[in-house]
Amino acid sequence: ELAKPPVALTIALLKAAKRFVATIALENNTGLDAAESHVADVSNFLRGYPAPLLAAARDWDKIGAAVDAVFVHLPKVRQSRFYDLDRLARLLEATTLTLRERMEGTLREEYKGNGIVLGLDYAQYERAVRGPTQDVFVVFDASFQTFSEFF
Repeated sequence: ELAKPPVALTIALLKAAKRFVATIALENNTGLDAAESHVADVSNFLRGYPAPLLAAARDWDKIGAAVDAVFVHLPKVRQSRFYDLDRLARLLEATTLTLRERMEGTLREEYKGNGIVLGLDYAQYERAVRGPTQDVFVVFDASFQTFSEFF
C-alpha cells in the first residue's frame, strides 16, 4: 500500500518537510492491512444485500419478494468476522424503515394520496388494500420469527 502514488507522494512531502516522526509512523504502522481486511469482510456481507431491490419495489408482490430476500440474506452475517449482531440489528431497523416508506409510497401511488382509500367499501378495501398489505406483514413476521430463532 505504501507504494501507491498518493501514499508515496504523501511520504515524500513529509520527508521534504522534515516531518520524520510522522514519516516513520506512516511507514511502520499504518494499520492498513487490518482496515482493508475489515472493509473487505463487511463489504462482502453487504454486497448482496437486497436493499436496492426493496427500495425499487413498486407493487405488493415485489415488496414481499424483497422482504423475503432480505431475510434470506441476513444469516450470511455468520460468515463475517466483523459484522456483529448490534450492527445487524441497526441494518434491519433501517430496512424496516425502507419497507414502511415503500408500503406508504405504494399506497399513495395507488390511491393518489388524497384519501380515496377511505371512500372504498369494506369488501373492496379488504381485497385491494388490507389483503396485499397483510401479505407483506405475514411474510415479514414469519421471516423475522425464523431469523430470531436462528440467532
